[in-house]
Amino acid sequence: MKNILKGIFIVLIALIVFSCGEKEAKVQETKDRVFVIGTNAEYPPFEYLENGKIVGLDPDIIEAIFQKLGYQYKWANMEFGGLISALQTGKIDMVIAGMSITPERAKMVQFTSPYLTSKVAFVTNQKKPIKGMDDLEDKKYGAELGTTKENTAKNISGATVVP
Repeated sequence: MKNILKGIFIVLIALIVFSCGEKEAKVQETKDRVFVIGTNAEYPPFEYLENGKIVGLDPDIIEAIFQKLGYQYKWANMEFGGLISALQTGKIDMVIAGMSITPERAKMVQFTSPYLTSKVAFVTNQKKPIKGMDDLEDKKYGAELGTTKENTAKNISGATVVP
C-alpha cells in the first residue's frame, strides 16, 4: 500500500510539473483539452469493466489526478499489446494498465516511477509441484499477448506459448 501511495504521489507531481511554467493561454488550452487515457480493462482489481464502465485502482488514480488538476479525460479501452503503438501514434495521450517497465518498452515511451511491482506465478493442473525451471520445460502456456508474462513463457526451453 505504501508503494501505491508513493506511486500516486509521483504521478501527481509529474503531472503538476508538466503544467508548471506554461503561459496562461497554454494552461487554459490544456484545461480545455480532453486527454485520452489508454488501458486494457481486463486486469482486476487494477482496471476492469463493471456495468460498461472502466473501474478499479488505476481508474481511481486517474480520477484523483485529473480532478485535482482540473483536466478532462476519456477512456480508450483496447488490447494490451496495442497500447504502446497507440501512444506512439498519438491515438492516446497516456497509458495506465499494469504495464511492467522493460528496457525495450523504455526505449519507445517514457514511464513514471512504478507504483507497484508484481511477480510471475504459474498455475498448473499437475499434481507434481514445480520445484525449478526443469519442471517447466516442454509444456504449453497461455499468456496475454504483448505482456512480460508472454516473454517469460517464451524463454522456457521447449515451451509452446499460446497468446
